[in-house]
Amino acid sequence: MKEIVLYVGGDDSNHAGKIRGEILVATFSVLEGDDEIVRLGNKRDYEGALRYMSERGRDWRFTVRAGDQYRHGSQNVPFVLPTLINHYLHGFRGDVSGVCAYVDGELKSCERGKFIETVMGLPCAESVSNVSVSGFVKKRFARGTGFSKRYECPKLVWAADSIANGLFRKCSISDLFSHRKIIVPYIDR
Repeated sequence: MKEIVLYVGGDDSNHAGKIRGEILVATFSVLEGDDEIVRLGNKRDYEGALRYMSERGRDWRFTVRAGDQYRHGSQNVPFVLPTLINHYLHGFRGDVSGVCAYVDGELKSCERGKFIETVMGLPCAESVSNVSVSGFVKKRFARGTGFSKRYECPKLVWAADSIANGLFRKCSISDLFSHRKIIVPYIDR
């Protein structure tokens, strides 16, 4: 039997503290090649990302965090992503042997370790024996031109970014909380 690796992309809407809160999106895939790092340019495409994620073998979920304390929190995504992974695995048919996660932004080494430990201990991840996580920074300094923003990451990160931004721009609070892909809003203890 072939081992199943779950590829996960994660990003947020960068709007913590606003009326709708911080929207955190996780994209999921069991398709080979979805871990490939590609150059995608600088354009978000909400509808295109939804089409991409609707292909069999891919899916997505999101949650919302409210409060100013998340506004400048660079580690929001790796902190919440294990919860979204657990919810996804809860409904997944098959045994996942590995989780490869990719998040937007720089990933601190302590957060990387905490992420791996948390995912390995998830109730729905009994069959998972290998977990990895990588961070991808969109804004880069380019000699002579200053900062440039481009996606050079797995397409799952681009999709998570596009969906998070699209949900923030297009959905009211009631739309978000009644959306079929929402995981009950994440509440810190």
